[in-house]
Amino acid sequence: MYSVRAWWLDKAKSLFVGEQIRCKHPHDSGRASVVIRNTETSYSAYCHRRNTGDTVHKAHVIPRVAPQGSEHDSIPKDLVYVETLPNHQQRQIYSYVLTKGVSPEMLPRLKWTESRKRIIFETSQGIVLGRDITDSSHCKWVDYTPNITNHSALAEVGWGSKHIVVEDLLSMFKVGYCLDLTEYSVTALLGTRLTDLHKLTILRKDKVLIFLDGDHAGKLGSFKVLRECRSIGINAKIIPTPSNKDPKDLRMQEIREMIWTYS
Repeated sequence: MYSVRAWWLDKAKSLFVGEQIRCKHPHDSGRASVVIRNTETSYSAYCHRRNTGDTVHKAHVIPRVAPQGSEHDSIPKDLVYVETLPNHQQRQIYSYVLTKGVSPEMLPRLKWTESRKRIIFETSQGIVLGRDITDSSHCKWVDYTPNITNHSALAEVGWGSKHIVVEDLLSMFKVGYCLDLTEYSVTALLGTRLTDLHKLTILRKDKVLIFLDGDHAGKLGSFKVLRECRSIGINAKIIPTPSNKDPKDLRMQEIREMIWTYS
């Protein structure tokens, strides 16, 4: 397979990490006999007809151990837009995002910090959060928002009068992507409780839909948010997220149907 590396390597690089395809060998006219793979550490091809293979190891691999200082809340000095990175790094980052149930077109323009190994999400309200990509940090998310102790804005998309509250940023972006944002607005609580700012915001809405995660904490948080909404005269309902799933884990049509049912 080394002799046809130029043929299979570009195909391997076009795959997401963990993906594989079966192709015809360029010198064959018969059935597809070559398996091409993109793994975390290498690109490879193996021809079952010829019993030969080839592997190219990646020069840069996102590590599975968080670097020292990954959890610092100072704004990283090495922020770059993801689209400016080499193609193999872009694919690794976007592949990671896809494992979280969201696709790049649902998200704002992403940044990357190599020193922290985090994807940086910035909302239109100025909230800046970094997501660990190694899955080994004690803090999955770090808040880099200026004046971190006193946010003057919420993580929110849309401006409609029907208001949906979710727990995390990725669920907010996905749910918002599924909806008409002139009719709906979506806020990420970044937790399971309402702050005073959240309460001031929902007081201006006609209806509130509580769409938290389907785990134990999310279910408890949903009832607490419901009581708080009712205590200030807000018309609120809980959308029952399937057990052990987040809104971002659901298919787009599932999200729409659940919201339409409770709207």
